[in-house]
Amino acid sequence: MKKNEIENEEAVIPLEGGTSYAKVMKETSYFYVHGSQVQQTQFPLQNTFALTVLLIEYEGLQNIWNNGILEYRQRLNQFQESRN
Repeated sequence: MKKNEIENEEAVIPLEGGTSYAKVMKETSYFYVHGSQVQQTQFPLQNTFALTVLLIEYEGLQNIWNNGILEYRQRLNQFQESRN
Protein backbone atom coordinates (compact mmCIF):
# COMPACT_ATOMS: atom_id res chain seq x y z
CA MET A 1 0.00 0.00 0.00
CA LYS A 2 1.34 3.41 -0.97
CA LYS A 3 1.68 6.14 1.62
CA ASN A 4 -0.98 8.36 -0.01
CA GLU A 5 -3.47 5.44 0.04
CA ILE A 6 -3.47 5.19 3.86
CA GLU A 7 -6.92 6.17 5.14
CA ASN A 8 -6.21 6.32 8.87
CA GLU A 9 -3.33 6.39 11.31
CA GLU A 10 -2.92 5.94 15.03
CA ALA A 11 -1.60 9.06 16.73
CA VAL A 12 0.41 8.84 19.93
CA ILE A 13 -0.31 11.60 22.42
CA PRO A 14 2.27 11.96 25.21
CA LEU A 15 0.79 12.51 28.65
CA GLU A 16 2.36 13.05 32.04
CA GLY A 17 1.44 9.57 33.25
CA GLY A 18 2.11 7.72 29.98
CA THR A 19 0.69 7.92 26.49
CA SER A 20 -2.72 7.98 24.86
CA TYR A 21 -3.61 6.72 21.41
CA ALA A 22 -6.14 8.21 19.00
CA LYS A 23 -7.24 6.97 15.61
CA VAL A 24 -6.92 9.80 13.07
CA MET A 25 -8.85 9.49 9.83
CA LYS A 26 -8.45 11.50 6.64
CA GLU A 27 -11.00 14.23 5.98
CA THR A 28 -12.11 15.45 2.57
CA SER A 29 -12.92 19.12 1.98
CA TYR A 30 -14.90 20.24 -1.04
CA PHE A 31 -14.53 23.80 -2.37
CA TYR A 32 -14.44 25.86 -5.55
CA VAL A 33 -11.37 27.26 -7.31
CA HIS A 34 -11.93 29.53 -10.32
CA GLY A 35 -15.47 28.21 -10.69
CA SER A 36 -14.53 24.52 -10.61
CA GLN A 37 -15.37 22.23 -7.73
CA VAL A 38 -12.29 20.52 -6.29
CA GLN A 39 -11.60 18.34 -3.30
CA GLN A 40 -8.66 17.78 -1.00
CA THR A 41 -8.20 14.80 1.30
CA GLN A 42 -5.70 14.97 4.15
CA PHE A 43 -5.18 14.14 7.78
CA PRO A 44 -6.55 16.87 10.09
CA LEU A 45 -3.18 17.80 11.57
CA GLN A 46 -4.40 21.07 13.03
CA ASN A 47 -7.22 19.31 14.87
CA THR A 48 -4.80 16.72 16.22
CA PHE A 49 -2.55 19.50 17.49
CA ALA A 50 -5.53 21.19 19.13
CA LEU A 51 -6.44 17.92 20.84
CA THR A 52 -2.90 17.61 22.18
CA VAL A 53 -2.99 21.18 23.51
CA LEU A 54 -6.40 20.53 25.08
CA LEU A 55 -5.13 17.40 26.83
CA ILE A 56 -2.05 19.23 28.11
CA GLU A 57 -4.23 22.08 29.43
CA TYR A 58 -6.55 19.52 31.06
CA GLU A 59 -3.60 17.88 32.79
CA GLY A 60 -2.49 21.30 33.97
CA LEU A 61 -5.92 21.94 35.46
CA GLN A 62 -5.83 18.54 37.15
CA ASN A 63 -2.48 19.42 38.72
CA ILE A 64 -3.88 22.71 39.97
CA TRP A 65 -6.88 20.93 41.47
CA ASN A 66 -4.79 18.15 43.02
CA ASN A 67 -2.25 20.56 44.50
CA GLY A 68 -5.00 22.75 45.87
CA ILE A 69 -6.33 26.07 44.73
CA LEU A 70 -4.74 27.90 47.68
CA GLU A 71 -1.23 26.75 46.74
CA TYR A 72 -1.89 27.75 43.14
CA ARG A 73 -3.02 31.24 44.21
CA GLN A 74 0.10 31.62 46.35
CA ARG A 75 2.32 30.69 43.41
CA LEU A 76 0.38 33.05 41.14
CA ASN A 77 0.82 35.91 43.62
CA GLN A 78 4.54 35.17 43.89
CA PHE A 79 4.85 35.18 40.11
CA GLN A 80 2.97 38.47 39.78
CA GLU A 81 5.09 40.09 42.53
CA SER A 82 8.29 38.94 40.82
CA ARG A 83 7.18 40.66 37.59
CA ASN A 84 6.68 44.04 39.36
